[in-house]
Amino acid sequence: MKSQIEILKHLQELVLARDEHHAHGDGSQIDRLTDEIESLKSELDVRALALFDRIYKRNHLVLAQVVNGCCAGCGMAVPVSMAQMIKRGEHLVACQACGRVLCDDGSTVVLSKGSNEEDREGFERFSSPEMMVAELASDEREAVVYELAKLMEKTGRVHDAAAIVDGTLQRESILSTAMNGGIALPHVRGVENSLPAVAIGVSKSGVKWDDDGNIVNLVVLASIPVSGSAFYMNFTANFLKVIADKKTKEEIIAVKSNGELWKLIEKKLRKYWK
Repeated sequence: MKSQIEILKHLQELVLARDEHHAHGDGSQIDRLTDEIESLKSELDVRALALFDRIYKRNHLVLAQVVNGCCAGCGMAVPVSMAQMIKRGEHLVACQACGRVLCDDGSTVVLSKGSNEEDREGFERFSSPEMMVAELASDEREAVVYELAKLMEKTGRVHDAAAIVDGTLQRESILSTAMNGGIALPHVRGVENSLPAVAIGVSKSGVKWDDDGNIVNLVVLASIPVSGSAFYMNFTANFLKVIADKKTKEEIIAVKSNGELWKLIEKKLRKYWK
């Protein structure tokens, strides 16, 4: 049954990638993503397919991890016997409250102790000056993702930068997040027991992003817990509104210090998060 879980995980990512492309892309990859989704669905057995279709009609987040004995999708406690069954991966198990398919992920990222979000407001709930880079050290995608992920780890918002890098690059292999205008929005989902995290880097000379030859000057890396998917869609929409203004984007790329980058972006996003 583990193979069915793996298919569902891949299917979940493709569905979310298609949703993001619908919201923010140019539509060029919709058909390809739909074909891949239908191909994967054909690999599911009858019960797994029925579960997927039933949940998908209500919510495109079909899977939820079991974190600290609870469903990450709705917070409902999972009985110990059920949690053990999920860990073994022998059968598909649905949450008794929200109906999502429950899974156990050994690569779960654990948040450092002592983090406190209560005093944070606005964009500071997702990022900080310590996660800004006014001039990225590399012009290669993997090195850039690693540089930004290490900042997330250093601030304690995520535990394992390597896991963030691996998940992000796997997501990029499905569909490049480079967009018109020299921006890339790499991200990794399903990072439980962590906080939503956004790290932003600028490259004045440009980063070689993908095999299509896209060169980006602005990289926005996000780590998204399952429960934070709504946050990410909201953040992406708002950030794209901000940089749609040519003057603002030029100001961001021209910054000379990490502190200046933080102040500029936080100011521009302030009206979206009170």
